[in-house]
Amino acid sequence: MSRPRVMRRWDWAAPPAAVHREVLSALPGTPTRLPPLLFVPDAGRAAFSFTPTWLPAAAELGFPAYGVSLRGHGGSGCARARGRTLLRDYVCDVVQVAVTLPVRPVLVGHGLGALVVARVLARYPARAAVLLTPAVPGRGSEPLLVRWQVKASPVPDPSFDEPPVLVVGDRAAAPAAAATVRRAAQRHGSTLVWIDSAGADLLRQRRPLDLVLNWVERVAQPVVDDAGAAVAGRAGG
Repeated sequence: MSRPRVMRRWDWAAPPAAVHREVLSALPGTPTRLPPLLFVPDAGRAAFSFTPTWLPAAAELGFPAYGVSLRGHGGSGCARARGRTLLRDYVCDVVQVAVTLPVRPVLVGHGLGALVVARVLARYPARAAVLLTPAVPGRGSEPLLVRWQVKASPVPDPSFDEPPVLVVGDRAAAPAAAATVRRAAQRHGSTLVWIDSAGADLLRQRRPLDLVLNWVERVAQPVVDDAGAAVAGRAGG
C-alpha cells in the first residue's frame, strides 16, 4: 500500500470553511451485510435529486443509502459564498460526510459529482467507487473557479491503494462528454460500461441503478463485525 500524503500545506494554511452539509438517507428495515452508498450529485443539483428513485430503491435492496448536497446546493450552507467555492471545498464536503457514516461507504458520483469522487479517492479509502457519466460542468451551472479547476487540475493519484472503480458512460452524451468518460476509465484502469439513457434523466431510471448495485455486490467487501456476523454499521468497518 502506498503511503498516505499526510501533510497538505494548502489545506493546513487555508482549510475549507466549515459548513452545514445536507445529508438525506434511506435505510433498509433490517441490518444487512451490504455496504452503505454515498451519492454525490451532478452540477447544480443536490441530494434531493436521488430521493425520488435511487435512495429508496437502494434501501429496498438492503443498501443503506445516503445523498449529500455539496456546499451552496440544496440545504447545505455557504450559498452566499458560492461564487468563491473551489473544487477542493467539494472534495472536503464528501470526505467529511463519508467519515461520519457508520462504516466506509461506496462512493457514487454523478456528472460533476463523479469528478469530485475521483479526487476524494486521493484522501479517503473508500470501499469502492462508481463514476456515473463524469462530465465537466456547463457554463453557469457551477462557479467559474470550480469549472476552471475541473478542466485544468489533474486528478491526483490515490493516497491509498485504489479501490475498485466502475465508470459508466451514456451513449447519448455529446462527444466531449464521452471523451471525459473514456479518460476517467483509462485513468483508473477500470471497467467502462455504456448505457442508453434515451435522453431521460438517469436518476429517474432503475436500470442504471441496478447496474451499479449489481457491480457493488460483486466487488465491495461485505460489512461484518469482529465475530463475522452481519451488522447495520460500525465506525471504521
